[in-house]
Amino acid sequence: MPRLIDKEEKKTLILTAAVQTIAQKGVNVKMSEIAEAAGIGKSTIYEYFSNKDEILHESFKFFMSYADTMVNQSSSGKASPQEYLNAFFDSWTAILDSPTAEYFDAMLHFWAIGIMQNQDTSLFDLKSIYHNYRAQFTQLFDICFAGSCPYDPEVLASILIAELDGLMLQYILDRNSFDLKAALGTLRSLYLNLIDSAGVS
Repeated sequence: MPRLIDKEEKKTLILTAAVQTIAQKGVNVKMSEIAEAAGIGKSTIYEYFSNKDEILHESFKFFMSYADTMVNQSSSGKASPQEYLNAFFDSWTAILDSPTAEYFDAMLHFWAIGIMQNQDTSLFDLKSIYHNYRAQFTQLFDICFAGSCPYDPEVLASILIAELDGLMLQYILDRNSFDLKAALGTLRSLYLNLIDSAGVS
């Protein structure tokens, strides 16, 4: 007798298929294509999602939740700024080694639509994501420089995020153009050296 799949497991199956299909075909993907990738009937999707906008929104949240979980698990309990920064870069390197690395193609589509749409109505709330990362790194740099940073910590945080975004965008557009892991390692070293120069441990 086949094993019954509970509703949460089936929903995760659909979202996984949705992200994979979006990575291949973009956000104009059809519900039938998502259903085929999930190995289910199209009508089954509507038991979990009322329309395509909802499944796109939930797919975006699904991927971001996965990435955040990887980062938070890695960085939780780290005592020093150096440990936190190392854990952050370690988590993104681990994502590159995981089967979900192919999802980065979907992120390009999410990002493009999120930028083009009005932030108040966008399916993909990039504004909140950038705000949260900026707040985390601003706090990190505040700690590193003990309130005497020669740079504005929030500006420095914004620059780090922009550098990460730029690397990811180049990688998504052409995976053979450069070694992303090496680039992340170099970026890590640059910021660790900056922290070390502040004499913070």
